[in-house]
Amino acid sequence: MMLAIRALIGLVPWQAWALAAFLGAAGVWHWRATSAAYEAGREQERAAAKAEAGRRMIEMEKSNETFRNLPAADRCRAFMRDSGLPERECDQR
Repeated sequence: MMLAIRALIGLVPWQAWALAAFLGAAGVWHWRATSAAYEAGREQERAAAKAEAGRRMIEMEKSNETFRNLPAADRCRAFMRDSGLPERECDQR
C-alpha cells in the first residue's frame, strides 16, 4: 500500500489526476455492471416463482373444489400467499 502511495506521489500531477479519473470510471462501470446483473438475477427469480405458483394454482383448481368456488380476488390472494409473492398484485387487476 505504501509503495503504491509513493509511486502516486512520484507521478506528474496531471498523471495522478488521469489515474484517479480512470480508477473512478472503472469503479463506476463495475458498480453499474454488478447492480445490473443483480437486478437481472432477481427478475429471473421472480419469473420462476410466478411460473411455479401458476403450476400450483392449476393443480389446486383441479383438485380442490372449495378453492375453485372462491371469487377470483380470493383465489389470487391465496395464490400469492402460497407463492411468497406480494398480495398487492391482486388489487391491480
